[in-house]
Amino acid sequence: MQNLPTILFVDDSADDVLLFRFALAQSPMQADLRVAHNGHEAVKYLSGFGAYGDRSEFPMPGIVLLDLHMPGFDGLSVLRWIRRQPSLANLPVAVFTGADLYGREEAIENGADIYLRKGEDTGELLALLQQINFRWQRAEETPCALAM
Repeated sequence: MQNLPTILFVDDSADDVLLFRFALAQSPMQADLRVAHNGHEAVKYLSGFGAYGDRSEFPMPGIVLLDLHMPGFDGLSVLRWIRRQPSLANLPVAVFTGADLYGREEAIENGADIYLRKGEDTGELLALLQQINFRWQRAEETPCALAM
């Protein structure tokens, strides 16, 4: 999977992860999809804590897809944490949630680059990822070099 853009998908629903994997596999885009099943796991991945410190095995993502509604450390908390980290200042975050418009304004106010709904906006998300794919691949050694 080397030289492919890395997507970190943060979602507690195994069904949603499976559906996104399927949609990604059906698209022309190739990416290394990594999954964090909760907010704490996402923070560990992004901060390189413990086993996640091996960036050859756990590469920095070029974008984070974030569900808002997760138990415990929810997506909004993860988003706020990301935006407080100087090293992640340019990391694009797409809120990709099953909620109606609940949380949209708050997500944008807290630094989400885009807010899309699962299901109806999945095709739009894949089209967006495909459009920016070429920029990701040119930023191979510079994590977070992609700006939306």
